[in-house]
Amino acid sequence: MKNRLFKFKIWDKTNNQFRDPTFVSGRINEILSNDDFYIFCQFTGLTDKNGRELYEFDIIKLNSGEIRLARFDEILLKWGLEYTKFGTFCEELCRYKYPSDFEIIGNWFQNKGLLK
Repeated sequence: MKNRLFKFKIWDKTNNQFRDPTFVSGRINEILSNDDFYIFCQFTGLTDKNGRELYEFDIIKLNSGEIRLARFDEILLKWGLEYTKFGTFCEELCRYKYPSDFEIIGNWFQNKGLLK
């Protein structure tokens, strides 16, 4: 059985940028307890057709041309995609398990305009 890889990106709300993973070193308790300033974006375990890792809050373009937002549904406890026009959970991410199924085109923090 293969172990699952847990990786995160950290969005710094104050400075409007992703922080380098070494930023966390020695400060994990401070950062985890301070969600007013930081948002953790978990790696989904998937990569897109360009080999880029897909994280929560990434915006993807499906082969159909539709735009979706990768999110973890805390009620259903599974990865999914949100319809960008409605902000509602629409389908399970596992339907798109092959890298050729989608391309990462941005993220919610820096590219909200893509969701219109």
